[in-house]
Amino acid sequence: MWRQLVLLAILFALLVGCSFNQSGETSERLHRREDISRGHVVHQGDDEGEPQEVGDTEGEGRTQSNVVDNVTLQKLYPNVLALHGPGDENVIALTFDDGPDPTYTLPLLDLLKKEGVKATFFVLGSRVHDHPELLRQVAARGHSIGNHTYTHKKLVELDEQELAEEIELAEKVISDVIGRKPRMLRAPHGFLNEEVMDSLHERNVSVIGWSIDSLDWQEPPVEELVENVMGQASPGGIVLHHDGAGNLSTMLEAVEQEIQQLKAEGYSFVTVPELLDIPGMN
Repeated sequence: MWRQLVLLAILFALLVGCSFNQSGETSERLHRREDISRGHVVHQGDDEGEPQEVGDTEGEGRTQSNVVDNVTLQKLYPNVLALHGPGDENVIALTFDDGPDPTYTLPLLDLLKKEGVKATFFVLGSRVHDHPELLRQVAARGHSIGNHTYTHKKLVELDEQELAEEIELAEKVISDVIGRKPRMLRAPHGFLNEEVMDSLHERNVSVIGWSIDSLDWQEPPVEELVENVMGQASPGGIVLHHDGAGNLSTMLEAVEQEIQQLKAEGYSFVTVPELLDIPGMN
């Protein structure tokens, strides 16, 4: 009889232990899903099992879980990453990504010439390859040129070799067309993390973000697009626009209105190298 009681006790203990382990594992899985749903990715920590959380950021309105927000990175890499310039002068820098584009770049260049404004173009190597004459026009009209990678891949998803190819292929095609290599780079979507920043720092490039997002890629009406810029405008600001990718039919009219309104508020326009006092090209 007593043997049966001992066996029952052992069986009961095993069942309780199994139940505890299953509930613990379920709790851990739920906790991880909750972390991910809040926009965090949990990385394995040290030997004591301490996790490290890396929050994601917004880049052109999109999110990516292994991204560190640019404000945090700018504090960690103050001499590499710039989001805005000094605020002691009433100047602002217009920047345009994802070109050159046969539909929008030339009309934009004509508008900037009419308004007497110099801007900065972060170009895709693949589009420079397809439209070299447009990049020559950008350079000939005195605008600054930066690298926006070759095919607009998210740098945070690339290994070291893939990252190098995206940057170096773009550098080469830009250099082949205009005879100079860009020293500035803007990450697609603004997606960055410490690993990418370390690689870019080793390459001795200036990484350029923005402080004013026009959100023109969302195709808002002209008045909304203008308000997106004017509502954030401040001395030393860097404005993000696009001259390639998608329907940018409202961009040109909006940029013209922005320029006129900013001029009326006393702003002057500079290129990013002028704003930050950095070399733009080699």
